[in-house]
Amino acid sequence: MVDKCDMNRRDENLNQSTDRVVSLQHVKFLTIVFILFFSSFLARPVLSDPISQYFDFALGFDTGDFAFNQDIDIMQLEMTYGAFYEEFDVSIFLPYLKINDSISDESGIGDLILRGGKKLHEDESGNYLYTSAALKIPTADENKGLGTGEADVGVFINYTQLINEMNMGVTAGYIVVGNSSTVNYNNVLNYGINVSKRVGNKFIYAGLEGRQQSLSTGDDPLELTGGLFYQLQNQQFFHADIVLGLSDGSPDYGISLGVTHWFN
Repeated sequence: MVDKCDMNRRDENLNQSTDRVVSLQHVKFLTIVFILFFSSFLARPVLSDPISQYFDFALGFDTGDFAFNQDIDIMQLEMTYGAFYEEFDVSIFLPYLKINDSISDESGIGDLILRGGKKLHEDESGNYLYTSAALKIPTADENKGLGTGEADVGVFINYTQLINEMNMGVTAGYIVVGNSSTVNYNNVLNYGINVSKRVGNKFIYAGLEGRQQSLSTGDDPLELTGGLFYQLQNQQFFHADIVLGLSDGSPDYGISLGVTHWFN
């Protein structure tokens, strides 16, 4: 789903002041942390083949007023490539966006997101601690309201425990949001809980996700999420995901349908 601050900025940039120095320093600092965090193993793909790889294509739709006085519809085609290695995994995500509201109708490439993750600990029961970092590269057109025009850096952690054949997880993350030339954004704390279970050739999940509002106005987003993965063939999966907003800062609802192809 698209970061809602990207389209909200079209309303905010008329009355927000600029204070970019501190946030820019934070982005630079966490960018260095991102590079150092993965420098110990990012070079290894050159030396070894991945255990498995995948391509994912999904079509998503969100709608709501997002705490503004107008309805906003967002359609996006999401493309993801990912690879799993012996000790870590990496992925590249790029969406194509179409955003429509009462003022404008814009479309174009969204922001590119690079992500890498690693299991820090896993016990014999399958419980594990997983951490990841992500870097948003501002490839979206800021003038169209498809992005902020600045880089963001985030770090995340997840703990998953197997209870009665169900995976119970808690997540937390922190994103340093780069300020644009006209808008001051707040850094964002993410949090969530989730439960998932395999049933035959299906994998079902549900969760509650929240985050701080990146703008100075509006409610913090809070959403119920759910979905399933269905195995079509040995290496192809269909997935469907839904979002139900619980606050004015969230979409009223959202849906995403996609197909994942795995290969070695």
